[in-house]
Amino acid sequence: MKMVPTSVPADCIPDLIKFFRTAGTAADIKSLRHDTLHLVRRIFRSDSTIIWHIDEKNRIVDPIKINVQQRFFPMYRDYFFKQNPFDPINMKSFTGTSVSMEQIMPFEDFKKTEYFNDFIKPQKIQRQMVVYVRTDHQLKSLICTHRFKNRRFDQEDLNAADMISSYMSSTFERIYMAEAIRRRGSLFQMILNSTDVGILALDLGKKPIFFNKKAVRICEEIKKEPIPKHERKDITGFVPPPVLSDCDRVINYHRNDLNLGIDSFPTRERSMPISHFEKCRFRCRMVNSSFADFNQPLILIFMEILPSQPRINPQAVRKDCHLTKRETEIVTYVLRGYKNARIAKTLFISEGTVKNHLRNIFRKAKVKNRSSLIHKVLSL
Repeated sequence: MKMVPTSVPADCIPDLIKFFRTAGTAADIKSLRHDTLHLVRRIFRSDSTIIWHIDEKNRIVDPIKINVQQRFFPMYRDYFFKQNPFDPINMKSFTGTSVSMEQIMPFEDFKKTEYFNDFIKPQKIQRQMVVYVRTDHQLKSLICTHRFKNRRFDQEDLNAADMISSYMSSTFERIYMAEAIRRRGSLFQMILNSTDVGILALDLGKKPIFFNKKAVRICEEIKKEPIPKHERKDITGFVPPPVLSDCDRVINYHRNDLNLGIDSFPTRERSMPISHFEKCRFRCRMVNSSFADFNQPLILIFMEILPSQPRINPQAVRKDCHLTKRETEIVTYVLRGYKNARIAKTLFISEGTVKNHLRNIFRKAKVKNRSSLIHKVLSL
């Protein structure tokens, strides 16, 4: 969690923390803007707030708002945007993250402008502050917040605005990367989900960008319990802690040497047990932005299941116990410690079918339970 400095208004800190949590779980830009609008208004103690989207021509479009009358938007679009000192078109040289009216011109001078008297004053607005959200030096969103009383936005408000801008920027980048992966199409997704290798992609904030089904299953086996979908957004409850430590080391290495080539990035590797008969090899490495085709580097974690001793000879088991190919396959999953439900899910059959197979396997192998079956097949 981002640390909240003491130089922001103390009464806004709870809402700032809620803002970080809400933005951190947003799945798309639309929900990000809608879900944070009320929080932004409370953080700045504003009377009205607008969050704009920026189009390809650097124009502010698609406003979502609180306490702003709809009739003012056509007036702004058709004329008053030219006079707004905060508008991106009029702020081309500005590269900061937030600015208040007092930083642009004296309030007494602002009150004499046509923009104030014919557009701002009819809305009962006295003070304004704007937050600029950029990714890769491109403006993506604009947050306009207003106060009806003549109470200026001070330095603490600007500090909070800078934090919001920074967090929104990283959230935009995470969402863009996720959307880019989804645009690869269902075939790309199908290939990744059908592979025997678990794949997990993280951004530099260790937010999950992509993970396939195999990665989820491996982490569930190590955790010894299912991982609900809502918990997969936070890898601290998803990925084993030692692997998270490897991610931190790779990130620190990257931050200390930003000029690394793609072949120079280090790889952290470790093996962890899954069951008595299996372990998983985790490989954690970073790929740079050009290789990954994204606007920032990615952390990739590859998870590969490795058989550990003791191993069985499937051909010998099948021949000695007179098992079918499917029955032999089920025996291998029994040795891995899979329960009936897990075997059924893995083989795309019902639990009832698994039970029938196990009854036949026990009869043919002349054993009464799983433990006896494991003992027998390991002796072949």
